[in-house]
Amino acid sequence: MTHRSGVQHVTTRHTSRFTVVGNHLAQHRGLSGSARGVGVYIQSVRSGSPVGIDDLCGEFPEGATRLASALRELEAHGYLERRVVRLRRGRLRRAGLRRGRPRVPGA
Repeated sequence: MTHRSGVQHVTTRHTSRFTVVGNHLAQHRGLSGSARGVGVYIQSVRSGSPVGIDDLCGEFPEGATRLASALRELEAHGYLERRVVRLRRGRLRRAGLRRGRPRVPGA
């Protein structure tokens, strides 16, 4: 058997509980590994799932500062928008919009 250098992929077809992730996110050289991981996680959860810093702290070993930085990176590169929305009775809440492809600045 000839051994080649580099990664060798052993693939298994997923039939449930999987998420398709674009290489534009997974291999984005401008994003840290933490931002890529958080981006993939956010992409994998259902719409409406809470993905604030406190929520992410329950899912990742990184601390709040690192996770906040990852969210800012995703925002800066157009993968995430965070908006403040007014709820009934005047309460404010932050809501996120995840993009499968990054928003092009100026579009």
